[in-house]
Amino acid sequence: MPTDKSPIQAKQRIIDYAVRYKKLENKSEVQIQDELKKFDRLPMNSFERFQEFIHETMIDLSVITSPIAIYYGGRDEATYEESAVEIAESVSSALIELKKFENTSHLMTLSKEKDGIYRQIIQFLGPDV
Repeated sequence: MPTDKSPIQAKQRIIDYAVRYKKLENKSEVQIQDELKKFDRLPMNSFERFQEFIHETMIDLSVITSPIAIYYGGRDEATYEESAVEIAESVSSALIELKKFENTSHLMTLSKEKDGIYRQIIQFLGPDV
């Protein structure tokens, strides 16, 4: 999640992802709307805390020294590419793999490019996986 999202935007983004995921599960509009009612009961302070967690994590990125793979979708909002670059520039890893999957949006492992993404992950993790 990009660091510039407000708690209200974060909540809406999560709701939007939930709708897309539920559609991928072939759920009806009525069932989706019924399942989304629980989001109305979520307190805003949970999203505020989530935003704080993102900021805290961004501050501590420089302590990461392990190899890191950062993937993002070319069909996602530009802020996600910006966040991926910011992460890559902030970590202290000697091995940083930053890769854009052109035809993928945010739900990368459910996209048409998922097999390529899985292969990329396995290749990054090494032959012992």
